[in-house]
Amino acid sequence: MIRTILTVVVPLIAPTLAYLIWMQLRSQRKEDEEAGRAVPKWQKLPWPWLIVSGAALAAVALVSFGYFERSADITRKYIPPTLEDGKVVPGRFEEQQ
Repeated sequence: MIRTILTVVVPLIAPTLAYLIWMQLRSQRKEDEEAGRAVPKWQKLPWPWLIVSGAALAAVALVSFGYFERSADITRKYIPPTLEDGKVVPGRFEEQQ
């Protein structure tokens, strides 16, 4: 279930959430500029947001890959597809000897 959420639901919802958050921040900045209030310099530049969001996504990817790698069954050996007597034998997992 968690794998489905991480690989299907999150990639579908994340861009929409990021866009909504960006629109909210943009409208607040625009209101501040129109009212004559000082806008912090970091809010004018997209680089801090890009760096932070990239680091967060990288962290999520590393944690999720680490979690799924540990849960993988490493006691069996993968045998790739082979051609035997003119027929393709599908790949399979076999117990290691």
